[in-house]
Amino acid sequence: MTTTAATRKLLTFVAVAMGLIGLLALAGVAERALTERVGSSGGCPLKPGLHVGPLSGASVTHCDGGDPDTGEVASGTLARAPFAVIQYLGHPSAEGVLLWLEGPDGERLPLHPKDATIGWRRAVVAVPEGWASFRVVARDESTAFKGWIGLGEVRRAFLPFDASALARLLFWLVVAHLALAAWYAAARRRWPSEDGALLLPLIVGAGAYGAVIAWFLHPWLGMAVSLALMAGTLAMAVQALPQDALADASRAVAPVSAFTLFVLVMGLYPFADQIYLAAGDRWLWLPGDNVLQLLLADQLRRGALAIPMVWDWHASDRPPLQSGVYLLWGVSDRALYQVVSSLAQALILLPLGALLRQMMPQRLVWMGLAAFGASSLALLHTLYVWPKLFSATFLLIVFIETFAPIEGRAKRHALIMGGAAAFALLCHGGAIFALAILVPFYLWTRRRDVFGETARTVPTMMNMLLSALIAFLAMLPWLLFQRLIDPPGDRLAKWHLAGLIEVNEGIGLVEAMRAAYARLGFDAWLAGRLENLRMVYGGLASFLPDLAAGRFANPDILLHRSFYETLYSLWFIAPAGLAAFLILAARGGLPPRAAPLFVTGNAILLLWALAMFVPGSAVIHQGTFFPWVALFAAAIGCLAALHPALLAAALAGNVTLMALFYLPEKAAAASPQLHAAAAFAAFLAFAAACHRGVREPEAPLHM
Repeated sequence: MTTTAATRKLLTFVAVAMGLIGLLALAGVAERALTERVGSSGGCPLKPGLHVGPLSGASVTHCDGGDPDTGEVASGTLARAPFAVIQYLGHPSAEGVLLWLEGPDGERLPLHPKDATIGWRRAVVAVPEGWASFRVVARDESTAFKGWIGLGEVRRAFLPFDASALARLLFWLVVAHLALAAWYAAARRRWPSEDGALLLPLIVGAGAYGAVIAWFLHPWLGMAVSLALMAGTLAMAVQALPQDALADASRAVAPVSAFTLFVLVMGLYPFADQIYLAAGDRWLWLPGDNVLQLLLADQLRRGALAIPMVWDWHASDRPPLQSGVYLLWGVSDRALYQVVSSLAQALILLPLGALLRQMMPQRLVWMGLAAFGASSLALLHTLYVWPKLFSATFLLIVFIETFAPIEGRAKRHALIMGGAAAFALLCHGGAIFALAILVPFYLWTRRRDVFGETARTVPTMMNMLLSALIAFLAMLPWLLFQRLIDPPGDRLAKWHLAGLIEVNEGIGLVEAMRAAYARLGFDAWLAGRLENLRMVYGGLASFLPDLAAGRFANPDILLHRSFYETLYSLWFIAPAGLAAFLILAARGGLPPRAAPLFVTGNAILLLWALAMFVPGSAVIHQGTFFPWVALFAAAIGCLAALHPALLAAALAGNVTLMALFYLPEKAAAASPQLHAAAAFAAFLAFAAACHRGVREPEAPLHM
């Protein structure tokens, strides 16, 4: 087989990357094998039910008296090393709970790691210069609830990060990147007239859904399907090697993989902690929603689906597509789950790039993608992997395909529209708010074809019906599962639309809504809608005043409001983009798609604010992310149209806020300089991948 320069460059990159990953893995294994470690004593031994993790060599202050118990636990003494890895449990942030590194003469270095509740966590800390030895001491003087702490193994370390854990993440990232490239190349070869940026997410969704169904039917069938998919992927990669097809595909999907690398480096350093816990409180404390899809996959892998699945959550409460993204690999590995789930969220960069190509000059698209990557929405929700960005990816495809020509590709158009709508719902039920607007918008956009007296009337109407049929058939297995196997499957709908937060399987959605609104007077209803609108739009008028008043001296203000409030989280882009939109509208020079994005985004937000029952519950993570992405794209397109310098300023603003408020780790990690340098290098690699990945559109643009 002959290879070209581009293919040889790709193969060289893979070889070098795998070599470096191997060196990291060896370094991690050697450090673990050769460095001294000690257990802890004092307090009392662990009790069953108090922990998830090892039993031996650990002590806690949570004894027979429970949380009110006090006491002290300490590790053995270790000879000096540059760093120490500390395994701990409990609540080191509680008042009256102290944790410190102690030197040979009683010197103390206070430690402030994040709470661990009942899951073991690890922290890497730097040992002060001049200490010949050290130990770790935890003292519990608290009698309050959650006032306890525990210590497990403490070991010496010569690296400020866990090299083995980093190697696992990087290995799976390289493998998954090559798989995405192989699927992209196969899609382009099969449908050369279509944009691979829209096809690849659909291929991932189809494979994931097929994997979920196969594993549900039987684990052996699931493993057979997963092995077949992986064997097919390998065959696709080999077939795509000649004529630079795989190299071109690798370049096209590089923004997705590079952004995932950036988020993992920025969010999980020093890689010693349990991944799902580190992702859950990197910037804010978030519950365990990021592992619900993992738990579903693990239960399907064992062939033992629990009802309820975990805590009081049923499997039918959360759509399964992200579980399938993990299951289709046929491998059980927490690092793999994090990598492929983060990649699934990052796939939104592909349709977003395709959309921005329609709105601005080709040379500027990379800046729009980089600005998106430096936003709070992209950062947090690519690390904390509940499948909301994954859902928005398919909704963005629905929007783009709304303007695509039908002639000559009617069946493909129907398949893309119906499949994308179904996959959006199979990622996250909040997509229904977006589809409730996007479907009528599609009818309005196609009104002359659907309702006009033209030769295309019947074909267009039939095409719409075909799209609806495809979406229904794709959803049918999930709907049957919700109704027949794990009913009722409507907990979140009752939560959001009727305010019924507690589990109540004896009442249906319609009955719950009727009862909720019967108790609600008009004044209370109106006050609730206004509060929802404030959560959505209030940030437009408050972000710049907060910045000017210096309120971000408390970083939690920016972090919390950016997590909850839609327009606030757009930062500089919301006020600047709105001003640019109004100026261009007055001139009659809006870029293509800006007005439809502005209209559909705001219409979805208004519908959502009206529908969410609990006052103030129209917060970003409770709904669909599509309107955020739509308003972002409209604003970025208008800034670029008004003047490219404004787009560059928006990128600079996002990067500045990211560096100041999202890069620093609240619980200071060892060698923060290394962390900052690695994170910025990864971001530059992401920006470079965006620049290279969108240089040439691979299909005719839908204008």
